[in-house]
Amino acid sequence: KVLDYGDVLLREADVELLEGPHWLNDQIVSFYFEYLEREALPATSAAAAISGVLLLPPATSFLLMHAGPDMAGDILGPLKPHSRGLVLLPVNDNPDVDRAAGGSHWSLLVFHRPSNTLRHYDSSGGSGSSGTGSSGASGGGPRFVEVVDTPRQCNGYDCGVYVLAVAR
Repeated sequence: KVLDYGDVLLREADVELLEGPHWLNDQIVSFYFEYLEREALPATSAAAAISGVLLLPPATSFLLMHAGPDMAGDILGPLKPHSRGLVLLPVNDNPDVDRAAGGSHWSLLVFHRPSNTLRHYDSSGGSGSSGTGSSGASGGGPRFVEVVDTPRQCNGYDCGVYVLAVAR
């Protein structure tokens, strides 16, 4: 064990990923989101605004992606996303529910409640997305926007770093 911080435990193997060139794992992304929630947001926001941001850890995003819409309420309910103006979900492209640490690409999905939009930030230009540009919402759901001016990575492993930078 290298660091026990909030709900995240970092081990030596996790920290070694930061020496690169390596793809960031769930633990590193979880740590950074925990750090933002505990340190960065309180330092830059009024107390009322802090509760307006929900930073979901990768494990929760993964569960939401693979559990199905009927379970989303059970998963998200205790986190009170309906009271948040901004919800950030780090997403990886792992299709294998039996391998939680899998996948090869990170992107960031951000729900912005005031505009009712889901904004997708992908540093590889859409390899982890299902569309480009924006699409209208059907049935009053959020409008999906592929953020085309997201900074682009120039290699195959920095996607996680870009997710952290955009989340900040």
